Amino acid sequence: MSADELDDVEPTVEEQGEIVEFLNVDECLEDVVGSHGLWQWLIALYLMISTPSPTTLPVYANNHSPFRCRMEEPVEDYITRKQLTFTEVAKRIGPWSNSNNSQVQSTSNGCTRYSLDWLTANLDQIFQTTSPTNLPSTETEKCPLGYIFSQNNNNYPGNVVKEFDLVCDKAFLQSLGTSVYMFGMLIGFLIGGWCGDRFGRRLTLTVASAVEIFGTIIVCVAPNFAVYVLFRAVVAVGNTVKVSVGNVLVYEITVARYRSMFGAILALGLDFVFRAYMALCAYLIPDWRALNGALMCTGALGFLYPLILPESPRWLISQKRLRKAIDEMHRGCQINERHSVVKQEDYFDQLRDRVEQIEERIKPMRPRCRCHCKGWRNAIWMKLFKTAKLIRLTALSSFVVFGITMCFFGLLLYAEVLSGSIYLNGFLSSLTAIPANVGAGLIYRFIRSRKKPLVAILSLAAIALVFSLFNSFVKTKNVDLVLTICSNIGLILINASVCMIYVYVAEFFPSEIRSYGFGFVFALSRVGAMICPFVNDLDASLSHGSPMVIYAALLIAVVWTLNLLPETHGENICDFVEQKQTECEDDDDEEEVADGIAMGNERTWNGRTESRRELYLT
Repeated sequence: MSADELDDVEPTVEEQGEIVEFLNVDECLEDVVGSHGLWQWLIALYLMISTPSPTTLPVYANNHSPFRCRMEEPVEDYITRKQLTFTEVAKRIGPWSNSNNSQVQSTSNGCTRYSLDWLTANLDQIFQTTSPTNLPSTETEKCPLGYIFSQNNNNYPGNVVKEFDLVCDKAFLQSLGTSVYMFGMLIGFLIGGWCGDRFGRRLTLTVASAVEIFGTIIVCVAPNFAVYVLFRAVVAVGNTVKVSVGNVLVYEITVARYRSMFGAILALGLDFVFRAYMALCAYLIPDWRALNGALMCTGALGFLYPLILPESPRWLISQKRLRKAIDEMHRGCQINERHSVVKQEDYFDQLRDRVEQIEERIKPMRPRCRCHCKGWRNAIWMKLFKTAKLIRLTALSSFVVFGITMCFFGLLLYAEVLSGSIYLNGFLSSLTAIPANVGAGLIYRFIRSRKKPLVAILSLAAIALVFSLFNSFVKTKNVDLVLTICSNIGLILINASVCMIYVYVAEFFPSEIRSYGFGFVFALSRVGAMICPFVNDLDASLSHGSPMVIYAALLIAVVWTLNLLPETHGENICDFVEQKQTECEDDDDEEEVADGIAMGNERTWNGRTESRRELYLT
């Protein structure tokens, strides 16, 4: 058996036990490297800055002002000469309602005009503003010359809808374009999960950055809507791979009680920093192409990932690359300046020597035929379904994340439907990320339980969305006061649950399949994100605020499903699928162990064994 073949063999159970006994990453990070030092902060901040948030671009790119039929040139000249307002013209050339919501108007107004010979019609009589509106005809026709959009400071001027005429019969393309982007996210989670476990976290992130930048360039020069939608999906693939694998990498270089804190840094970048930056850029840049380029420019920093980012020590251990894992932790120890802990200069050299001894001992454990037996049963995707418990966890967690994702993106994109300034609504929406992410980080920093806080937060979010129904009873001028307040409260709570579910789901899977398991669950959840644009369309076709009822009902179902999932505490997450759960010695914690993480190597807080510091420092 060659050395290459040997490295490609899946570790046996005996090897896994030998490796874990020697090199426990959690305790090495705690006792030697440092669990929340400068090394971890630099990695989290760099990933945050280099991962833009293109998901909410449609909030501005799809936001348009009211429109009417474009008339023949002599009629338009007459309108200009008489200085008629947009509404005065719209009411007299075709059917028009008095709704103040521009998104509702786009589905019913401005799509048709009265059937007349407008070149010979008496324009003075038709456009006489001092008299009641006289219908020049009872028959209507579709706008033959296109559309004219009103000048409105509350709407984004250089939008995709205006450029590609995505109104009336083509209005459904707005939601379809957003759904295609969400489908790209689905593909990104699947590809990112598989590639992250197959090729490593760092290489996957680098390639994803190249895909993201390539797609961004094509989107900025898209000649038609089809190209725009297709390459927005390409951007979604690259960006989602970065989000998925980047989160896993950050979680794997720290320990349980700090994962939510570093995860909150990444989430603040996506949910606040880039969304607030997008609102500012949209206010200053009146063209969607330039806006897209300005938003995505920091993604180019991803080309420096090979020089800056480490490879995950946990992933390296799961691949039996122990010396490389020690090198990465040695580098982290140097950056964290843990000289008081690691006093001897040759400490990590001694670890490498012990690795060689372990490798010599575990080589005889390998059956000679295993390389020839490698096939579909050893594939990463098959390991995800290796036990009934993993299958159950994957199915239940997929529905939970599906519901949370659908509600999150639904409320996020609902900002374009709310009355008022799109820039103010977008900025207020981004502000919700601050209490959401900070709160989520603090909750998981001081509360061991992962599931119970999620249940409480999602229950409160459902209640807030139900209260939004009172919007119709509160009359305010051009502003949906109750709906705006309740939807933003719901968004804060759901945003916090997104940060928390990232940590919770990641702890279900061992290191060797964590990236794929995480990606698979979040890929399935993107079906909900694909549906939510059409749910938001019910605001125009059914009743204003009706999507909130659907999202509230879905959150109630999610809370019920959460109660079927096990509790986790995130300590000593396992590296291998076949790694057995460590039994707790404290009788009071027996129930927690029974409900513990799937395939767990978990030990409860009170039943934790003594530190293996001596193993490292002897």
